[in-house]
Amino acid sequence: MSDFPSPESFSSLFCRILGPTAVVAWSILRLLWNAIELVADAFGDAAEVRCAYLLTTVEPNRARYTAYKTVFVGLLTAGFLSSFVFVAGDHIPGWLTNDTSLQLTMQELMPLFALGIPALTLSNQCWSLLASQGHHAVAPFLCTCLICVPLAYVFAKYLDFNLSGQAAAVVVGYSISGASNAYFVFTSVWEDFQSSW
Repeated sequence: MSDFPSPESFSSLFCRILGPTAVVAWSILRLLWNAIELVADAFGDAAEVRCAYLLTTVEPNRARYTAYKTVFVGLLTAGFLSSFVFVAGDHIPGWLTNDTSLQLTMQELMPLFALGIPALTLSNQCWSLLASQGHHAVAPFLCTCLICVPLAYVFAKYLDFNLSGQAAAVVVGYSISGASNAYFVFTSVWEDFQSSW
């Protein structure tokens, strides 16, 4: 998405408060999260190149259409991935580890994990589309620093939530980042960006 560390990276800092089992479970889930993030980034990066090319060839309407199509296809793919995680959520931890305590901890997080997939996809793709316009959105940075990190800290330190609090903080951070990035993508006047290239 960006060179700035993702929200789930910062949530890892607060897993230590919850104990060693939480740290290991969160690390394993981050591997799965990163794999899904690669799918979202693939769509976003391809669209970024295509939209930037169309803007340089003075075809802003086609660039806009490509951006909207990318968001639609990305969210459709995220919906399929979320459905898979909801359906196979009880089995996925067993594929990743043999430890029953880790499996139980990760099974708790699968519904939140599935809810976060569309938010992650929207955030990453819209960030790439904004980059194709020559803008770099500040929303991922602001959402991580002002929303995700404080929420994760409060959930772990003061409210004594388990890993569900960390996962909820990440999902909220990606949701707000995705919504703000999507707002800027959908309200962009694409004709104005052809001259910036």
